[in-house]
Amino acid sequence: MIRSSLTGLLAFALIVPSTPLAAQVATSDWSPRPDSHAPAGVVADRLAPAGVLNARFQVTHHSFQDLVIGREEIAPVVVLQDWDYAPLSAERQTAVAEVSYGVASWLSLMTRIPVVRSEVQLANNNSITTTSTSGLGDVEVYSLFGLHDIWPVRAHVTAGVSIPTGPADQRGVLTGGGESILPYALQSGAGTPALLPSATLVTENEYGTVGFQAGGRYYLGENDREWAPGHLFNANVFMQYRFNDWMGGSLRVEYTRQSDISGADAGLDPFVSPLHFSLASGGTRVRVPVGVNVYFAEGALRGNRLQAELLVPAHSALNGPQLRESWGASVSWGFSFGGERQVTQPTRAQAPIQRGEVARPVAETPAEEAPAPAGTPVTLCLATGESVTVYRTADGRTLVGADRIPLEEAGGAAVVFPGNYAEGEGWFVQDEPVEFEERDFLRSGGERELDCADLIRVGAFNAVPLFVSRTSEAPHEWLYVPVRPGIWQLYSAELARVRG
Repeated sequence: MIRSSLTGLLAFALIVPSTPLAAQVATSDWSPRPDSHAPAGVVADRLAPAGVLNARFQVTHHSFQDLVIGREEIAPVVVLQDWDYAPLSAERQTAVAEVSYGVASWLSLMTRIPVVRSEVQLANNNSITTTSTSGLGDVEVYSLFGLHDIWPVRAHVTAGVSIPTGPADQRGVLTGGGESILPYALQSGAGTPALLPSATLVTENEYGTVGFQAGGRYYLGENDREWAPGHLFNANVFMQYRFNDWMGGSLRVEYTRQSDISGADAGLDPFVSPLHFSLASGGTRVRVPVGVNVYFAEGALRGNRLQAELLVPAHSALNGPQLRESWGASVSWGFSFGGERQVTQPTRAQAPIQRGEVARPVAETPAEEAPAPAGTPVTLCLATGESVTVYRTADGRTLVGADRIPLEEAGGAAVVFPGNYAEGEGWFVQDEPVEFEERDFLRSGGERELDCADLIRVGAFNAVPLFVSRTSEAPHEWLYVPVRPGIWQLYSAELARVRG
């Protein structure tokens, strides 16, 4: 029953989005949305844009109850036939501070600093005892390498290392008497480094995203206590649906397989409880987390993200006796410095331009019921790859807003043009080359207006997006850089070669 249910969920996650993916809007995107990041429980899900610093705070809770061997539940009294104590329940909370920085459009660096709290309740024939520990966990450092980032698909691989900053020799009073070394599950750290590789693939359309991530945690030898946690393999398939511009829902299927603990701590008597027995560890778990994602597109919290997941256990096959997971939850709050912007809906536009050709503004006919505007409607192509309509007067002024206020009188608080622009950036002011795909591009000609329907985003330079014509083929010879809303600058690789 469980296997068939999981198979159905996987099929639903992969097949349902196929229709909207096939009918997607032909426009460059990757704009900030509630589903532009993976669900709360997924780590290293995307690169930070070049020059952007991301921060995230994550809290995760796991509760464990019911002893099992394999898939079969057993009573504590059965465990007490072979051990002095039987585990009744356990909890584990982890709070993580995460920081990532976009070094380049293809490279991000990330650090995760965890604080871990663990608690376990054991019983024998006469009493029940509870013990908890807390402390710094093992710090993780990652490098994320982009492989593909052309909408609607992005892919990257991650190389990470777990640094043994957390203790693996914590002591406490567990079963009466004085202090002693606590069992493996109550240690905040592993005491030995580990490799953290992963690969991530995500595709999106106007309705939502579908993604896959596979990774692992592979320990490099035993710690000073002569043991190491079991190697771990983890895979996630997730589907997210965007309800609107600020909220979305997510469904994820997570598969985890972990081997037994390697070695044994000489200070632990394996007959005290299954927690003290290194071979009563590892196994297979399947969770089906259900979540919600909130993106604050405006207001005081503009650019912030709130994500939450309820972790629903679907399957356990454990090397027992072990406590199986009963439920879990994950909540995260993230924000960026110098990154995401509010976006508007794209407008459909005219035929593609040829390489190097200047596109003309697209006029739109106002609705019949609307009053005649004090100017001609004109579409501006923004740095997000999407368009916004303003009005031009006969004397060349630009009018914005419902009241058709002149742009120069509107002020920064009255109108917001989303996206990152080159105007005012040091490299643009000083006419420095733009580096893209290990080549230099130099400014060519004057500034111009373009139509978003003719462009597609291919990367970024110092957090400013880079576009090419939709008719262009790699390796690209021309780049379009947004200077300010509606105004673009052409950059040429051929000109760079001639001058170089």
